[in-house]
Amino acid sequence: MLDQCDHLFQRALEAGVLRPGTGLVWARHVCHTLIHEADRNRSDEVDDADEPATLVAGTLLRGVGQQGGSLSP
Repeated sequence: MLDQCDHLFQRALEAGVLRPGTGLVWARHVCHTLIHEADRNRSDEVDDADEPATLVAGTLLRGVGQQGGSLSP
């Protein structure tokens, strides 16, 4: 399974989906952590797997901040 994940992230890097220089092992660890947290926080009342999957993919690929946002000192 790790080989498949690594292959997926390598393809994403080559396709420009991930920023150049992204550590693929780090990206895999982040993805697995996001999946774990999405599963832990999933509501038992919601039977839709798309919602947590969309949250994981969006967080992994775009982060949680606003695009172009910055912190002022």
